This record gives sequence, C-alpha cells and structure tokens, in this order.
Amino acid sequence: DLKYQISEDKVYRIGRINIHIEGSNPHTRETVALNQLRFSPGELANPEAIRLSKARLGGSPIWDRANGGVDLNLRPTDNPELYASSDVSADDYFLRGQSPAFEPVWSTLPVSRTTAEPTSLRIPSPSHSIPTPSTLSQGSMSRLTKFLEEEELPHRPNPYTSERMPTAEPEPTLINHHTSKVEDIFTLEPIPTIDEADFICLTSEAPVIRGQSYDNYTSPPNPVYNQSPQGDVFGQQLRNPEPPGFVDVDINLTEARTGRLQFSVGVNSDSGVIGSIVLEEQNFDITNVPTSFADISSGSAFRGNGENFRIEAVPGNQVSRYLASWSNPYFLNTDYSLGVSGFYYNRFFDDWRENRLGGRVTVGRLLTKYLSASTALRLENVGIGGERVPTPDRLAEVVGDNFLSTVRGALAWDKRDSSQMPTEGTYLEASVEQAFAEFSFTKLEGSAQQYYTIYSRPDGEGKHILSLRGSIGWTTDNTPIFERFYAGGFQTFRGFQFRGVSPVEGRTRVGGDFMALGSVEYSVPVTVSENVRLVAFTDFGTVEETIGFNDFRMTAGGGVRFLIPGMGPVPISLDWAFPIVKQDFDNDQIFQFYIGFTR
Repeated sequence: DLKYQISEDKVYRIGRINIHIEGSNPHTRETVALNQLRFSPGELANPEAIRLSKARLGGSPIWDRANGGVDLNLRPTDNPELYASSDVSADDYFLRGQSPAFEPVWSTLPVSRTTAEPTSLRIPSPSHSIPTPSTLSQGSMSRLTKFLEEEELPHRPNPYTSERMPTAEPEPTLINHHTSKVEDIFTLEPIPTIDEADFICLTSEAPVIRGQSYDNYTSPPNPVYNQSPQGDVFGQQLRNPEPPGFVDVDINLTEARTGRLQFSVGVNSDSGVIGSIVLEEQNFDITNVPTSFADISSGSAFRGNGENFRIEAVPGNQVSRYLASWSNPYFLNTDYSLGVSGFYYNRFFDDWRENRLGGRVTVGRLLTKYLSASTALRLENVGIGGERVPTPDRLAEVVGDNFLSTVRGALAWDKRDSSQMPTEGTYLEASVEQAFAEFSFTKLEGSAQQYYTIYSRPDGEGKHILSLRGSIGWTTDNTPIFERFYAGGFQTFRGFQFRGVSPVEGRTRVGGDFMALGSVEYSVPVTVSENVRLVAFTDFGTVEETIGFNDFRMTAGGGVRFLIPGMGPVPISLDWAFPIVKQDFDNDQIFQFYIGFTR
C-alpha cells in the first residue's frame, strides 16, 4: 500500500528582493535586474511568475549564462512580522518591485533614551534612499503635510524642512549604509535627552492589495457551532486561514560582456554582399558620464543602466544602411520606455531603387507585467528612382522625393521567457498606423507567436521547441507602393525570393493591400551545448490585392542553426524550403541563409 499524507503549507508573499551582481568589474545597476522581474514585494509568491522571471533574466544579453548563469533562491524570512505590519498600498509603494514612489522609512521609529545600541530597521525594499518631496506622489505628500500639521506630538520635527529637534546632545543622524548588494540598513542614533519616545508614522490610506482575503484573522469562532457539544461539523473549512508567511528572494547574477565593436563582411540570400561596422552597448547608461580617465579605462563609463545604444554602418552591393539609435525599456526606472533613432537606407529592388532618410521617436508604457502600449512618430523622406519600364501607375506616381509621416499605436502582450531566443510563452501584438500630410492612409497589423517546450533534459537544457507564428495585415487602397505588403525571403516566407510573393502589374511587383502569413517550426538540439540545432518547418499564407485567399501558397523544409558564442551569440541559419503550393508569377528560392536574430 502507498499512502500520501499531505500537509498544506500556508500562503507566502514576497519580502525582500536581494540582487547580487558578480563579474570582473561589475557596474550594472540593481534596478536593471529588478525591472526584468515579474513579481514584486508584497505579492503572492507565484511559482509561475518566479519561473518566468528567472527565464527572462537568463534570456537577457546583460547577464552571462555560461559563467555563473542566473541563480534564484527563496528563503523564509526570519522576521515576517516586519513585512506583515506594513500598511502600504501597491499604488504608493510597490511599483513592479524596483521603484517605490513612497517608502515607509519613518514608520514607527521609537527614540528611547534607554537604548544602549542604535536601533536598526531593515526596510523590505532594495537600494533606495529616504524619500524626498520630489520622489513622493502628490497623494502621499498631501497626507504627509496633513499629518505633520494636525498631529500635536511633542518635539515633532518636519523631516522636509530645516526644523530641528531640540536637544542638548548632537542631533540624531539617520545613516544609509548603502552597498551594491542591496542591503539598506537605516540606523537611528539614540538621543539621551529626550524624556519620552517620539513616533513618526506615515502610512497610506488605501488598503493593502492582497491576492487573497485575510482581513478576518481575529474574527470570533462560528457562533452557531461554538457552544455545540458536537463542535463545528465543518472543522477547519469555515475557519480563517493561517496568516501568510514571507520569503526573501536572493538573485545571483554574473554580468556579461555587453559592448562590442565589430568589423565584418558577409553575404545574405536576401541582401547580397555586405560589410558592417557596428558599435553597440546593450547595457548603456547615458547619464554615466566619465569624470576621469580611470572611468574610461575600466569600462564603467556610459554603462550599467540596461539601455541599448547602437551605431552601425552597413554598406553593400544591394542594401546599405546607416543607423544611430538609443532606447531605454524602463525610462527613469518607471513603467515608461523611450526610444529615438535616425537612419539612412538605400536598397536596389528588382523594380526600383529606394532611398530613405528619417527618424523615429517611440514612447511606451507597461500597463501590467505582460501588457504594454506604445506610440511612435515616424518622419522620412523616401526617394524613388531607377523604375522599371514600362512603369505601372502605382510606381510612376511616387517617382522622386516623397515625405512620409505616420503615427503608430500598438498594444503588445509578451509572456515569452526571452525576447531573442524564446523557448516558451506567448507574444501578441496589434497596431494601427495612420499617415498624414503628403500621404493619408491607414494600416492595421496583428501578429501572434506561441512557443512550447515539448521535451527537456532533467537539468532543464536540451529543449525541443515547437513554435507557432502568424501575422495579418490590411491597408487602404491609397497606400503608396513602398508601404504596401510584400512577402518572401528568410524572415517572412521561406521557399520564395525576397519580395517574391506579391501581386504584379506587368512585370512589376506592386505589393498587396492584404497579407496573412503563418509558420510552424520544430527545433531540436544536436549537441549538448545546444550550439547546433536542427529545424523542420512549414510556411504558408498569401499577399493579395483584396482580402481573401485566392492566391494561397505553402512551403515545407528543414534547416540547421549554428550558435556562435563569440559572435554575441548570433545564430547562423541555413534553410532549404520547397514550394508545395505556389502561383505562376511567384519567384521561388530553395536555399536561403541568414546571420542574426530573425523573428
């Protein structure tokens, strides 16, 4: 016989989050790691959120996966009463676990003349100093002002003015012993001349946000069964649950080499022969200006805040691109993102030559842990020349310089474990783009990605990954030819040439008003290190003048992925795809190869 005796544990909440960053010369801010987490202090310790957070840290290029990797440990706190007694709402305190707008630093700090040693208070929030009026929200500041004005406690100083507590001895000192290991210990020195304890207590008026209701811990027993000689027939079912415990989270990370200066020459089945000079820093900090030569020689200048900065020059025989961009996914450690870029682009298509000079500004907002919204302003000068003869009307009307200005709004749901090489999770995005000024058209687009880990070794590696991808788009009939939909090539429709899937007028591909594409891919590792993987896939879909599937296409094939750690790592992809269903005017291509992240 096999018996199971299960004792259900109590509910746990997240207490402190302690970040420990290692490396040869670590300079990354702890907020960079905290921004990537999907749980916050005070929330229920959700195993799924914790697992996803660890996966996202492991998939970030800022942290080294090979040397040390990501180590995340949970341990019950020795003093749960410290967290449980805090009456601070998530609106005023816990903002995604890394940027509280208001910390209860002043909460119930007694000053006693009988204290032999300084009173130490461990604040359950990492790496933050005492709040000032500039960091308090308007609501918290008003409550602070009202409290200090209305309460009549003796010798109460206003911590945000020059008013001092009258003492004969040196004034009390509030010391912040801050280190890079997330250990904030605030020490309040005793004042022997104070006759009675003085308390400052600032709390939020809003209730604590809880995942479950524990508001009736002290409720009396059920009055119906309290005096019954047979007791409560429902036993523990109607009684209040045990108060939640708290667990501290220790996260050990190893900083990766995030900067690179790369000179290379390559060839691509979609873009021909190219050369590239790339200066990129994926852990950039625009505010970390060097103050000495030592800052530059040690590599700490302009680094450490998780921003992305890139300058590239990519000349080629078919495509040339020059780009400078900067983005911050958590601007000023808030839920907002900001990105700016400027570029020059030149491309020789089969039917015309296209030049683009312009820039883009993007502002985003994290609405929940997984849902985000963004808006982007795009301004470009698009030059069209070298048109094919005979020239269709759609192409002839845009020959020369064209000013393109659009505003794009998008909603995205991202629950992938990695944005670059996901192994599980979901990504959904829907967008609308409106052109104004010289052109006026509307474009609607949507995309979906789903990843499943079908099999993995007991150590969690060696994953077999099934990926499903789909995209759909529609644009109005007055959209210029250079903004219409095209498919074909490694990134959209394998088995066809770049832009080889498109409606045609004469011999010119003019793009479509409607696009619907899908892909199913299965990937398995060949080596233990997973630096070589085999894939099998099928791509299908269509690009048409109007909404419909009259010209449906489908391909199937396989390929190999080589992951080169010394290149970033960047995968080299080789694919063979064979059209199963195609149209007479399509341009197919059996073999395709690509260097870089693709989707």
